[in-house]
Amino acid sequence: MYRYFPAFPQRSSLPQEVEKSSMISFYRLMAIAGVVSVVQGCATTHFFQDNHLIPDAQRLKKAAIHASTDMMFVVPAVASAAVFASGKDKQISNWASTRAPIFGSMSSADRTSNYLRDASILAYTLTVFGDVKYLGSSNSLYLPLLSPLAGLSAVGATTLLTTGLKSGTGRCRPDGSDLFSFPSGHSATASLFATMASNNITRFDWPKLALFAGNTGLSLLAMSTAWARVEADKHYLSDALAGVAIGHFIGTFVNDLFLSPESGVSMDLNVGPGSRGWNASMGVTIPLSLFGRHPKSADTRQAAIN
Repeated sequence: MYRYFPAFPQRSSLPQEVEKSSMISFYRLMAIAGVVSVVQGCATTHFFQDNHLIPDAQRLKKAAIHASTDMMFVVPAVASAAVFASGKDKQISNWASTRAPIFGSMSSADRTSNYLRDASILAYTLTVFGDVKYLGSSNSLYLPLLSPLAGLSAVGATTLLTTGLKSGTGRCRPDGSDLFSFPSGHSATASLFATMASNNITRFDWPKLALFAGNTGLSLLAMSTAWARVEADKHYLSDALAGVAIGHFIGTFVNDLFLSPESGVSMDLNVGPGSRGWNASMGVTIPLSLFGRHPKSADTRQAAIN
């Protein structure tokens, strides 16, 4: 089969950048965040009120458009394609790995790229706990769970996409170690977590200067991870830029789909004491836009249990 990337005689069984230990640590932290979110939600009046469980078609469209037109996706994606098309990938990689102007050596860049990627995971995880508290203030059990659940879904999507592209393109790494160069998994992971952390802190009641500093630091964290992979001779520049674009796209898309203030399908379950004992009422709101109609109000069905 013809490939657009240089071939390599042997292929290892799994991409080198599938870092199990870092992902296991992340999943453990997300489990803790989930427990915290349940505790936060159980302290509220409404046991279950979900405005984001099943995003409607309009939200899906808006999320896709926003993610694909965000400059933090467009710029690295276009730059990746331009560098690859120019034929300068190998020249840039050789210069970066030989000179190592930022990290000093290939081995140092390799180690630092792991630290930077893990730092982005930690930064996101810390913001999740704040996001859980913010979403938990909405008198809902499910809403606090949205942030860790959205994070887990974004990680899964990023892992599937990067692993599939690595196996499908079969591009040889600059150091010749295997055929999993495109795209950079480290870059995609760092960009994803930095993007989701940035989205989380925008919901915090922080001063504008603090938000600017936080967003700038997170962006630098993602870009530094990508460049470290180039200096480490593990990726071409186009690989690293593509990883940044993929991570930012998925992070933005998932955030807009599940954590934006607009509501799609909603469910509400209320339990409380009544005149003849405990009462439970449940309401389900389904936007008719799901069926191709756009009325001013959604069709609602109510059910009560006494």
